[in-house]
Amino acid sequence: MILCAPAFINHYPLVFSDTATYLDSSFDLKPPMDRPIGYGLFIKTVTLDSTLWTIPIAQAFLLNLLLFWTLKILKPEKTIPFHFFS
Repeated sequence: MILCAPAFINHYPLVFSDTATYLDSSFDLKPPMDRPIGYGLFIKTVTLDSTLWTIPIAQAFLLNLLLFWTLKILKPEKTIPFHFFS
């Protein structure tokens, strides 16, 4: 949940100047001329057309999973506690 702290402090998921382009591509499923469709598909899959709050939560989960796998590869002899995911 620490990775989601900026969104919680902001009281809304963080948005940038190109957020509307990605949101539009997630609804239309048409790639913009200057952007890939991948992130639009990610938004479509994660939000299920309901709320934007699931995006930072899913991204935090994926980053946490990536860090967990990286630590497991770098330190295979150490056991990583389960509370790593909390």
